[in-house]
Amino acid sequence: MKKLFVMAAFLALAALPTMAQYDRYELSAGGSFRVFQQGNTADLSRIGMPGWYFSGVYNERRFHGIFGLQLDGTGGYRDQGTFGNTKIYTIAAGPRVYLLGHHKLTPYGEIKFGYGYYTNDIPAYGGYQASRLISRGVTWEGGAGLELNLKQHWGVRMIQFDAGQTSFFSYKTKQTNYRASIGVIYRFGKK
Repeated sequence: MKKLFVMAAFLALAALPTMAQYDRYELSAGGSFRVFQQGNTADLSRIGMPGWYFSGVYNERRFHGIFGLQLDGTGGYRDQGTFGNTKIYTIAAGPRVYLLGHHKLTPYGEIKFGYGYYTNDIPAYGGYQASRLISRGVTWEGGAGLELNLKQHWGVRMIQFDAGQTSFFSYKTKQTNYRASIGVIYRFGKK
């Protein structure tokens, strides 16, 4: 066990010079796909919602680029015909951790807390008037991703997977969400 600890400590110290090469700011945008649980936790009805994401990350220099603070915005859409046109928007912030530092292939983990907005526009049908259901609530997501650095400032978010909950319709009601994203990254502001 002691040898394993010494080897892990050596690898971590040896990686510090390579971790020093990172950009302080990162902007990313792309497509996402959200799986949203409609109704409360007893209802297992789920819908797939294609959409978009936009995120900004500030990498803190005191931690050699291992720790960043991010702000993330998302939008997801699903036209369900007579069941309505559903839209979900979220904005969340939280820490991002690059345990292995910044390299050509960079894995990371994250957790975000924020606010969500849900709307469902139900069309007139069978003598019923059109209606709109709106709800706002808190949201959280946690997940991991993998980035590929292509050039000095450009990269690709190969995949990011987040799981979390929203609390639309009532503070006691929770909906489970899963979201996968891919996109383009632009980095700037050498440390």
